[in-house]
Amino acid sequence: MQTALPGGSAAPGSPAAAGAALLAVAALVVAGALFLGHGSSDGPLLWLGGGALVAASAALAAALLGRLPWPAPTRLGGLSLLLFAALVVWIGASIWWSIEPDASWNALNRYLAYLAFACLGLFVGACLPGAPRAFARTLAALLGLLLAWSLLSKVAPTLYEDGGRIARLRFPVGYWNALALLGDVALALALWVAVESRRPVVRAAAVLLLYAAIVATVLTYSRAGLGIGILVVGLWLALTRRSLESLAALFLAGLPALAVSAFALTRAGLADDDQSLAARTHDGRLFGFALVAGALAVWYAAFFVARWAERPVVSERRARLLVRWTLLALGAVAAAAIAVVLVRAGGPGPWLDGRVDELTRSPREVSQESSRLTSLNSSHRWTWWGIAWHQFEQHRLEGTGAQTFDLSHRLFRRTATPFATEPHSFPLQLLTELGVVGFVLGTGALAAALGALARLREPASVALSIGVAAYVLHALIDIDLDYVAVSAPAFLALGVLLGAERPARLGAERSWLWAAGALGLALAALSSLASPWLASRRLDQATAAIGEARLARAAELASDAHTLNPLAVDPLFVQAGAESARGNDREAERLLRKALATQPLNARTWYELGTFELETLRRPAPAY
Repeated sequence: MQTALPGGSAAPGSPAAAGAALLAVAALVVAGALFLGHGSSDGPLLWLGGGALVAASAALAAALLGRLPWPAPTRLGGLSLLLFAALVVWIGASIWWSIEPDASWNALNRYLAYLAFACLGLFVGACLPGAPRAFARTLAALLGLLLAWSLLSKVAPTLYEDGGRIARLRFPVGYWNALALLGDVALALALWVAVESRRPVVRAAAVLLLYAAIVATVLTYSRAGLGIGILVVGLWLALTRRSLESLAALFLAGLPALAVSAFALTRAGLADDDQSLAARTHDGRLFGFALVAGALAVWYAAFFVARWAERPVVSERRARLLVRWTLLALGAVAAAAIAVVLVRAGGPGPWLDGRVDELTRSPREVSQESSRLTSLNSSHRWTWWGIAWHQFEQHRLEGTGAQTFDLSHRLFRRTATPFATEPHSFPLQLLTELGVVGFVLGTGALAAALGALARLREPASVALSIGVAAYVLHALIDIDLDYVAVSAPAFLALGVLLGAERPARLGAERSWLWAAGALGLALAALSSLASPWLASRRLDQATAAIGEARLARAAELASDAHTLNPLAVDPLFVQAGAESARGNDREAERLLRKALATQPLNARTWYELGTFELETLRRPAPAY
């Protein structure tokens, strides 16, 4: 199937060469998502998703022409991709009944980008021999760079302009829980490299990645991140044949990491909110010294052990027994600690009642400082989940439209809960926004994907599968799909694993019409990605033109923005403002009423029209 040159390199024009090129594109996408994802912003999806879309569509066209092999995932793997593609179609359909259609269009573009990531990974897995190993090494290296850059923001707080307000580590991803999830993924990959590589230097570097992942995850103060990290480690120890070496790597990295983290938690300039820049800088330097000292200790210890452990010193059976007894000892320590807590609380009943009350009925916001690590406060999630369920009961079949929880929450909340753009649970988000149909498609895709990945046994595939499983598990209680920094690696990894499940085969050559159709669909998807972005650019220019008193130009630019994104109301507001300033009150009123007709459940459309009636037209009764 693949033509190879002497020495193992792929011949130019071979499937392996195409797979290597696609892997390079995937690496660029992951690097851009990690370092330039700009939090939950939709802007980077244009070039990240667009790049993946172009590469995947080119590979699809080549496969249709018989030039590249067709991916051959198993039935479960193929079913997961088909269900996810159907979910994307359903999201697009929800625009027609959405209470906020422009937000639903943005959701369509986001999920189109994620589907493109999965398809790109699918062709990487099909074309490149050893694709899971190559992608896992690439992702591990990029995560190492990300975690180092993130920890540097604690040493040099001026790297992150918002670092003084909140102490929780979140740079450069923008969200602490997302950064903690990336740390969990790094744990699985680092453990794989630490025990599978034959080179002592590489093994030592992997243990260093473990060290950085543990420190960074602790400093995010993410309770879910720490809990899922423990599950990641447990899964790896249960599935690997090198459990003793994995446990040794964990001890080599974990003890210094916990010591450095404990030191950081004692420094106000590192652990407390609203600290001065002087305090952040002073304690950051101390943290830098501790971090580097710990890293040097980990590096030299890991390098020494890696060289010493070239030959196995115990049998596989004895190694498993040692790991089992070690884990039992740790479990006994944890059980003793739990027993002490229960006794101090007056017994299991009072303790459980207190925790349930804290989870479901705590009225206060949980602290953003390190004290949150000992709290079970749901941080308003329980209330958001209740609102999502209430909304689902009102729109069981179709939901309120993709990405509309922000608006529906504002409309129907009954308590003083802070506003949220998502209910912080992917299944509940599917129910409230896309109804039963979206829930079945989305959860079915996840279940089929996890079922397909559970059958993999090659160590690199196992490590990547654990990372994907961590992403899915975390999405049950958070907003991971809003962050391309965690979603791009997860969907690419899923595609690579599904594409490499079974050997790919060259298909029969088809007509150019099929290939042209594939490229045409890609162009349509690209235009969908680009239109809202171009509309936003035009709107910014229109706002600037109003500030410069170029009212005619502002109205023209806002009209162009509305043409590019006819589902949004902001272009109509800006255009109405420009027309009103020019004295065209009748046109301004028409535009505001058009905005109201476009989104009648959006309170802002009523407010803007009422303000115009009162302040410009001097008609208080209609304004009221």
